[in-house]
Amino acid sequence: MAPRGKKRIFIDDLGKRWGRDADHVLDLAIDGQLPLWIEFTDVFLQTPEKSSTGKSVGRLYEQVAVQPLPGELVQMRGRCDRMLIAAELACLTERGKEMRLTNAAGDDWGEVSMVGIKPTRLFAWMKDVTGLEKAQNIEPVPDYAGEAAPARAAATPAPVSPLNPVDHPCHAPELHLAVACWQALFADAGAAGQQLKKADVLRWLAEHHADLGKTAAERIATVVLPAK
Repeated sequence: MAPRGKKRIFIDDLGKRWGRDADHVLDLAIDGQLPLWIEFTDVFLQTPEKSSTGKSVGRLYEQVAVQPLPGELVQMRGRCDRMLIAAELACLTERGKEMRLTNAAGDDWGEVSMVGIKPTRLFAWMKDVTGLEKAQNIEPVPDYAGEAAPARAAATPAPVSPLNPVDHPCHAPELHLAVACWQALFADAGAAGQQLKKADVLRWLAEHHADLGKTAAERIATVVLPAK
């Protein structure tokens, strides 16, 4: 969650605000002109260095916002519409400390668990956006919707199959959500999608369908996951 009093704008909406694409926003972040952040749940942050015992120093976070390093952002150029899978994410904390973000299961536990990174979930704090606009005399495009829309605009569900249409007399709502979730997370992920976990599915459902009950979300996640 955003700290009280802070507003965010997601990368796609920021591109629309300036009449540019997401790669333009990424370039500003890569050049150090605009910090971009992304939120994760149930992840481990650890220092790049090892302790005297040979293990990385860090701890588990139920929810955390981090700033991907420029090298990570470069890998996202031209791929903002995809789910990227990585063993770890090099990033900065809110205090500016360099860390490595991994899933809760990592090398300290003797196994590898990949991290799913959705570039469309990158965001900037509005205070940084308006500061950049003022410094570089950038004017939002005339037909931009304003500051109220960005918080949810990036949460538009992916297009779903014509099967089970909403206007069908036998429409199944949970099946509809399950198909939308699968298309968003797994349709273009290929074999790498097998590394995604239940937490990734639950996070997508929470972001795109916040009114969904916990029991229903658990039920849908069980159906969506490719694991047998």
